[in-house]
Amino acid sequence: MIASGPLEQQLAFELRHGEDLQLEEVARAMEVSLATVKRYLKSALETLRSLLDVSEAAVEQQAATAYREN
Repeated sequence: MIASGPLEQQLAFELRHGEDLQLEEVARAMEVSLATVKRYLKSALETLRSLLDVSEAAVEQQAATAYREN
């Protein structure tokens, strides 16, 4: 899911959550400021939330359609 966002967001998310690095470690690894890492992570989470909202709506629509067809 996160692959739909910019590469910097993907990398920050992977380092923070996949590699379990602290924010300061992510900043050093990416050679950016702590504020930039926080911005990347916030944007990545917003992307995930919007994708999940769309997915949930699509599943609900499919379930309703299937229910009506039976």
